[in-house]
Amino acid sequence: MKFIKPFTTAVCVTLLGGCASISNPISSLTGEAPPSEAQAIAIDTGGALTTLQSAGFVESDFGSPASMRSAAVMLSALGAEWQAFNAWTEELFERQSELKGKIGFSECFGESGNLLTYSQYADEDVKRRVTYASTPDLQKSEWQRAELKAGKKMDLDDFVEWQLARENDEVLEQHRHRALREYGSKCTIGTPTNHAHYVLNVHFADVKGSLFAAAIDRVGAHRALKMTTRAMQQQVGSMNEVTKALWKLSDGGEWRTPTAPLPAFVGRSEGILPWHLGGMCSPFGSRSRNNEPVPVDEIAVALGYEPRPTDGGWHCLTWSDYNWELVAELVANESKLFREYMIEYSAISNGYSVPSWAYPGPNQTNQKFYTRRRDLKRDSGMSSQSTVHERETCNTYAAKNSNLMTWLYPACSTLEDLANAFDDRAELMRAAGRADAFTCSRDLTASSYAPDVSKCPSVFPRSSMESRIHKVTSF
Repeated sequence: MKFIKPFTTAVCVTLLGGCASISNPISSLTGEAPPSEAQAIAIDTGGALTTLQSAGFVESDFGSPASMRSAAVMLSALGAEWQAFNAWTEELFERQSELKGKIGFSECFGESGNLLTYSQYADEDVKRRVTYASTPDLQKSEWQRAELKAGKKMDLDDFVEWQLARENDEVLEQHRHRALREYGSKCTIGTPTNHAHYVLNVHFADVKGSLFAAAIDRVGAHRALKMTTRAMQQQVGSMNEVTKALWKLSDGGEWRTPTAPLPAFVGRSEGILPWHLGGMCSPFGSRSRNNEPVPVDEIAVALGYEPRPTDGGWHCLTWSDYNWELVAELVANESKLFREYMIEYSAISNGYSVPSWAYPGPNQTNQKFYTRRRDLKRDSGMSSQSTVHERETCNTYAAKNSNLMTWLYPACSTLEDLANAFDDRAELMRAAGRADAFTCSRDLTASSYAPDVSKCPSVFPRSSMESRIHKVTSF
């Protein structure tokens, strides 16, 4: 196995000053006792501890006062980065007119000249498609045919209503999905928020899964979820419309563009890589077979059920003080780097571009370069083509996409550090069995409506979450 660097050897997170390193994070993730000198010192947790207590959490939920302080570290880091993101995106509102001026497609605007929202654009585009608005001759003939069938004259609104009524629902849905995809490229201005959303989502999942699992055996699933939601929202505080939209999508497990980007393109993400989930407990839920969410009524929610139709199970780390501290440091360090990035790189006012792979997201891939090499075996003098995989650096990418007369790109160093931090997190989570657990539960849920996820290593079905089993199993 590839050697894994101790994650916190380069991390210094302090409480009233001081710094400590963790010499062997893997041993504790596998249940072994850490060396005494490896106890991490958390950041200031006073406000977050108060938030947890006001939401109804108690020390016994986490196993010890030390673990509760570590949970507060995670919560504090989450609140800080979402508030930083909230301030970072304020520039989008201040410069809306300038952003709108960069949009050159007339169909992106309504009759009053206002930029259409995400949903409004889709509605209008579906109407254009079903009435053949882009081909006037065809539209005229179809309009006449509709009038003959209806036995009356029609104005444009009548024709639109007629065409929508006769169209297959599935075709209409296809039109709408195509329109929503086009909106992102036609009616929005690209910003780094679509990549920043990945980091925000990872930490959202870290904190939510950890707090939820901490209290579920004491207060039940429904109450634990309410306590967790309250604590997280209270810690973050007020948010602007872009931040609210991303928060809502994070909470619902959706990774698609919000209804109204206003007008910045927030973008789509393919989801979170399972081994990037660093919370104490991570759920592997999935949609139903037809990819539609299953509605849950108020009575079901009151009984503790959640809209997770196919339960992929939960993967949890060993419930120990040290593992709480380790996960908290993962989140705190990544959050610190992310906030530094937002200081160094404006949401829209940049003289250079940074690549999406510079963020630890699902689209982070190696670049492919093709080289020619001589076929020495045949000694023919001819060359054959081979593929060389090489990860382009943020600085080389920025240099290619820059209008600055400099080779200094401040955000790149921070982004590289952030990417490396997430690589270290991924290694830790793989070693703890999270990737294997996800693969097993995914395979089972894909082939069965009632999968027995207990067959997967370290994966707990939802029914076991209330019995404290997930807190004592070691890997």
